Amino acid sequence: MKPTRNNVIISRNEPELTTVSGIILRDSLNPDRATIEAIGPQVKEVAVGEEVMVDWNKCVEIDKNQYLISEDDIVFIFEK
Repeated sequence: MKPTRNNVIISRNEPELTTVSGIILRDSLNPDRATIEAIGPQVKEVAVGEEVMVDWNKCVEIDKNQYLISEDDIVFIFEK
């Protein structure tokens, strides 16, 4: 699939439930991350493969674990 205009296809990431040192985290403490799978031709601020936080209320499910969202509804990009 190839999104049009400024739309982005994302896939939801499974939350990390333990830290590197082995501390178990509550699910509610983890931000709900997604990975950019494909971008439309007018997308300027994100690239394929980046991890982002999105407004999940504005996503449209297109396949199991894949969603379509406008670039405007991406809240921020996680730095590596």
